[in-house]
Amino acid sequence: MRVPSAYARTYAATNVPAVAPFLDAYPRPDDGTEVPGVYASQFTGVWSNSARLDAGSARIDHTFGPRLSVFGRYNDAPSEVTGRVQNLSTLNPVIVNTRTTTVGLNALVNNQLTNTFRINYSTQHAGSRDVTDAFGGAIPPPSTLLLGPLSEKDNLTALFLFDSSSFLTGRIADNGTKQINISDDLSLAVRTHQMKYGVDYRVIDLDAEPFQHAVYFEALSIQNLLSSNGQAFMVTGSSASARVRSQSLSLYAQDSWKVAPRLTLTYGLRWEFSPAPLALGKTTLASWENVDLPSQIKLAPSGTSLWKTTHTNIAPRIGVAYALTEASDLVVRAAAGVFYDVGTGSSVVGYFPNMANVFTPSVQIPLADPTPYLPTLSLQPPYPDGSYGFSPSLRLPRSYQWNAALEKSFKGRQAVSMTYVGQAGRDLLRQEALYQPNSNFSGSFLLTENQARSDYHSLQVQYRRPVSDHIQALLNYSYSHSLDNASNDAVAGLSKVVISNAGDHGSSDFDVRHSFSAAISWAVPSFKGPLGVLTLSSSSAPGGKIVNPNAFSIPGAVRQGSESRNDIPGFGLAQVDLSSSRRFRVTQRVNLEFRVDAFNLLNHPNFANPNGFFFGPDDTSELQSPSMLNRGLGGLNPLFQEGGPRSLQLSLKLKF
Repeated sequence: MRVPSAYARTYAATNVPAVAPFLDAYPRPDDGTEVPGVYASQFTGVWSNSARLDAGSARIDHTFGPRLSVFGRYNDAPSEVTGRVQNLSTLNPVIVNTRTTTVGLNALVNNQLTNTFRINYSTQHAGSRDVTDAFGGAIPPPSTLLLGPLSEKDNLTALFLFDSSSFLTGRIADNGTKQINISDDLSLAVRTHQMKYGVDYRVIDLDAEPFQHAVYFEALSIQNLLSSNGQAFMVTGSSASARVRSQSLSLYAQDSWKVAPRLTLTYGLRWEFSPAPLALGKTTLASWENVDLPSQIKLAPSGTSLWKTTHTNIAPRIGVAYALTEASDLVVRAAAGVFYDVGTGSSVVGYFPNMANVFTPSVQIPLADPTPYLPTLSLQPPYPDGSYGFSPSLRLPRSYQWNAALEKSFKGRQAVSMTYVGQAGRDLLRQEALYQPNSNFSGSFLLTENQARSDYHSLQVQYRRPVSDHIQALLNYSYSHSLDNASNDAVAGLSKVVISNAGDHGSSDFDVRHSFSAAISWAVPSFKGPLGVLTLSSSSAPGGKIVNPNAFSIPGAVRQGSESRNDIPGFGLAQVDLSSSRRFRVTQRVNLEFRVDAFNLLNHPNFANPNGFFFGPDDTSELQSPSMLNRGLGGLNPLFQEGGPRSLQLSLKLKF
């Protein structure tokens, strides 16, 4: 990681003392030699991130007779993960507490008819904030240096240096959700038919409590910050609490028909209903009109739904299995179906009118009081930079999926299968950015439409064989290719109005071409990205690899480059996981089970892919891995994420 150099710190202390505390908030560089003209130097740090993941559960079952039983489940899972982020002297604790309660009823009406009923109530609370410390010799600045009279408890501030890293301090969010899920499944057996009918209703209430205000300072470079005597860009933001309700309803019918002793046909139909989220309490959501005509985009009347609800989301599905031999040791299977996604993409509460940002081109830091620069939340134009909206004609994303498989078993003890899997995603969500579409906007307008599509094809081969009565060997290999024109519905890309997106269709961000795993209670993914023209060995880079800077050039004029999307293989992943368990019989009806799960048993280091920013052949800081792979993959549980350090999970389960 690059931090302010020893020369930059000395220069600041001598010539721009007001800026010196900002530079001292970064860890000290590895090389303390002062070299005139060198403003950024390398810092290497070693640390461990902490995580506490606890889970407690209770279960009760009761039978009222041979035809009726009830059960109850309760789970409480508090967790806290703290990691170093940004300039590494910034700690980011994330606290997540999840509680779930489920009760259900199983009824055997007669020998042909059964019914299963479930109701679940879940709550989750998640909070996060940034805290600076003295890691690597950093000197945490007082919050008043960046926030002035604003409280660090409720507000967020940061300094971004584009040739270095950033440091943040303050509150990020403190959110909560409540969910109720009700489902009922009815099964009916009539001769050679096994029919199922069901309903699933889900409602989720989100209570979002973000920071009250944000104050961000930005400088193009450390040298620029010093030579301008502390002049920086400033982005200030204001946000409000918000409450939103999302609902979905699913109905389905399915029949599994034993057409002949060797032929089974399964077919069904599913209907999805998912209206746009609703604002609760005093929360206001912004709906838009004329989104297909940028010059005429405007707010819809108050109370207008974010998008029109669709009622024709019907998903047929069919599958067939046929045994080619009397012994059923050679089976062919095929299936196809339509599937709908009931998600809404990006958060509907983290943007206008519940959040606003203002850009100030130049201020001098430290700024005694940023409050005069804070935006006021309002529905009146000009609408703030980063305003967000949905197309009024938004449809539920859907995917067409199909597969065909051939499986051969040998004497009932080993089996080989070969499967082709295909998928075509259509009307997927894509967020596009239009800059100042008309005079009512002060900056960009982010619009979610059904402009994304994806395609996936895979050949999968599997071999299974029992090694003994209790151990089974498993080998898997897949060759696949995933393509799309947007791998994330929460990251904005330029609208086709600005630059044609015809060339965006390429390999997905998560495309894995080759995957091989072998398991005898352990698994080994492999196939690392190749070293060659685009990837070079480097002893000074994390993991010993960098993307070759000499393989690229910067166009002389601003235009769309010839580099294709996602065409460079990543650095790969290899790790061994191991699980072992032992069951102890306490009494005839009570058992105690102890289990140990080891992740990355050999502690093999795996590194995240580079950020991929190219600043010229002499700057490889963004062409090498910025972190371990588990941090790069994100998520709330990086400890047990693939690519993390060796970690152990112990569990004890009492069964009675």
